Amino acid sequence: MTSTQMRTKRIFDLLFLVLLAPLVVPICFILAVIIKLSAPKDPIFFTQMRVGKDGKLFKMFKFRSMVAGDHTSHTPVNADGSLKINADDKITQVGRLMRRLSLDELPQLINVILGDMSISGPRPEVSLELEKYDKETYKRLEVLPGLTGWAQVGGRNQIDFEQRHKLDIEYINDYSFLLDLKIVMLTISTIIIGNGIYEDSNIVNKKANIKAYKQQVRISSKKARKTNEKYNDSYHY
Repeated sequence: MTSTQMRTKRIFDLLFLVLLAPLVVPICFILAVIIKLSAPKDPIFFTQMRVGKDGKLFKMFKFRSMVAGDHTSHTPVNADGSLKINADDKITQVGRLMRRLSLDELPQLINVILGDMSISGPRPEVSLELEKYDKETYKRLEVLPGLTGWAQVGGRNQIDFEQRHKLDIEYINDYSFLLDLKIVMLTISTIIIGNGIYEDSNIVNKKANIKAYKQQVRISSKKARKTNEKYNDSYHY
């Protein structure tokens, strides 16, 4: 990404924030009040150190969507980037709704204002995940991480760690202002129809089980057809 593209991207981020403020500020205020009323002694925000551009660490903000206490349990991903199966047990009722609509990510607009993040780009990861990076994957650190990204609108939690990184690299290699606009529009449409960027792991598991069952049925059907063909061949002989 050239310096001109970076400046254009920053201007787009700031203009987008100005346009978004009248809608987002009231929503954030309401969510903050609900979170505080549901657990007065617990914090409204969850913060975590993430890896930003050029490997610089920064504090990322989110609305707290899990039971406060064990901060390590707030991270909904394993080291390989997959959703922690037992994480759902600690998600609050308000948190589940926020995650479904991706509203828990709204405080990251603070990170955008501070210049740690952009509206769109590769999602920021914890430093532990860098251990799995190869030379090509390190290109993710050449740009600011994003509030949303090409991988998120392209696959959500249904694609694995490597596929997400491939989409991130594709975004960086093919970057354009129009691509950013496309990602923002796809993100908005995804949230409007109620899918969000997050998907409950129980739902993901059910879908995976259904897919596995259908695959097993197809395999069984193929074996049955082959058996019938062999029987028919033997009979005609």
